[in-house]
Amino acid sequence: MPALTRSINYIHKSMLMKKALLFFCLLFWMTNADAQFHGVYDGVPNDSCTFSFEPSDSLNHTSCASGITDTSGCNLWRIGSTSKPYFTIGSSSKFAIMTDTSSPYPLKANDYFIIKNIKGNDNIIYSFYHKYQTRKNKDGGMVEYSLDTGKTWENVKLGCNNDSTNAWGGILTSNFYTRTDTIATGEPCFTGSSNGWQYSRFQFFWGFPIKITGTFNCIVPIVWVRFRFVSDSIPDTLDGWIIDSIKIEHDRYYGSVKDFEVLHSLPVYPNPSTGLINFPVLFDEKSYKISITTITGLQILELPYNEQVDLSSQPNGMYFYKVSNGQKIYTGKIQLE
Repeated sequence: MPALTRSINYIHKSMLMKKALLFFCLLFWMTNADAQFHGVYDGVPNDSCTFSFEPSDSLNHTSCASGITDTSGCNLWRIGSTSKPYFTIGSSSKFAIMTDTSSPYPLKANDYFIIKNIKGNDNIIYSFYHKYQTRKNKDGGMVEYSLDTGKTWENVKLGCNNDSTNAWGGILTSNFYTRTDTIATGEPCFTGSSNGWQYSRFQFFWGFPIKITGTFNCIVPIVWVRFRFVSDSIPDTLDGWIIDSIKIEHDRYYGSVKDFEVLHSLPVYPNPSTGLINFPVLFDEKSYKISITTITGLQILELPYNEQVDLSSQPNGMYFYKVSNGQKIYTGKIQLE
């Protein structure tokens, strides 16, 4: 083999090895459970509501489609002012929700309050101010979500969490506990001392075209959230967890899905569906129309672009959608079950 050819082959192999090494290093970094690329994505504010827990707060904010704070059945959580020493240092509000307003948290606590998202929306952002003082890795507070109106619950750092890559969306967190901040039960949570007031956020983000595989569907329009506090059987005299100003934002993400020119279809969900179909936010969506047809070509629906289409009155089977503004056309299948 000529010397020049051997040199070229050597250089080519060397480049391939470097690319492979770079790829595996990147893959290792991306799959690290506690890596966080971005955190919460902020879009264009649409509306928001804040649970201030002041006496004037009804805890019912359905006017802006946010939800209701449900404290029924709570044995530990209380709304009001407090004289607990750690809670009162640097307090920015007279009223908040906390693990009792006067006494240290009890033994074997396992109590929560729920925020029920009423109408649902993609890309909901939750934020809150809080302080916590617990025995580290023994007691703590966690944030959980339910996709089936409270039947089952999952930690925001598990299940649909996608802090590791943010590649397609999922549950994203900012200034949160990690998966290794666990208590004796193995659950990730805020544990130890917050060293003052903290500002934390989490988001149910579906801004990009995504595809979920497996049996766990992470995309539903209605999500319930609960704040749960857990303690063990060892006595403590610590304050617990106090939470204030829980804000729910409904942002719009024109920029995230503005250019679908590279796609022939849109990320509609859930699919298969029982009838209620969600379409993504489109740039200049008022110029688009949606057409739904059967597999035989019979048109059953045509309407101006809407981010939610109800096909529950149609029989089960395969349907086709077409979204067009006269210049751009997106098509795809919808399965009703």
